[in-house]
Amino acid sequence: MSQLQYDVLFDENVDEKIARIKLTDDKFGGIIYRYDVVSFKEDRNDEATLKFDYEIIESPENVDVDALTEEDHSEFETTIGNILVEIITEATSSENRADDTGKSDL
Repeated sequence: MSQLQYDVLFDENVDEKIARIKLTDDKFGGIIYRYDVVSFKEDRNDEATLKFDYEIIESPENVDVDALTEEDHSEFETTIGNILVEIITEATSSENRADDTGKSDL
C-alpha cells in the first residue's frame, strides 16, 4: 500500500464539528470531502467491517468524481477508507497514551 497523502482541514471561522479532508496525491489530488455516517458492522466471526458515507465538497476542474470509471471509483473509496482507518487509529492511540500516565517500560 502506498503512503496516504492528505491534509485535514478545519475552518476556524466556521462551526465545523467534522473536519474536511483534502487529498494531495497525484491521482485524486485536490478533492475535498468529509465523512458523514461512520459505523462498524460486526459479523458472526467477531470481525468488524468499517462502513462510511462521505460527501464531496470540492473537486478540481480536471477531476469529475461522478464520471470515474468503476475501477477508479473503487480505488477512490478504498483510499478514503484507508485514510479513515488511519485517522481512527491515530485518534485512539493518542487517547490511550493520554490516559496512560504511568512511566513507559522502554
